[in-house]
Amino acid sequence: MTFNTKIHLHKRISVRENGISGTSPSEEPFASVWCKWQGAFGNQAIQAYEQGITDLATVMIRWSNSIMENLDGTCLIKKGDKWYEIITEPDDLNNRRSCIEFKVKRWCDG
Repeated sequence: MTFNTKIHLHKRISVRENGISGTSPSEEPFASVWCKWQGAFGNQAIQAYEQGITDLATVMIRWSNSIMENLDGTCLIKKGDKWYEIITEPDDLNNRRSCIEFKVKRWCDG
């Protein structure tokens, strides 16, 4: 398994600007890690496109206590200059504490 893509894991924070509430990523990531990034293809990509999702991926990272304490479905992921949001709860694969897997889609606000 090759972990060759660098990503940054951020908490999502509430912001209020000019009377408008919204969310944005935290300024600093709680972790920067190497991952296996697999873009959607085939039927998965077609189904995502039908739902209006044009940038979908499955992400796998190495398991760690500190990441599992902070990572949840509200976190934002930065890859290069693009932002993604987690759309599935992070899963400890086979409950073995070796890898965490989750799906992301392009974050519209990012």
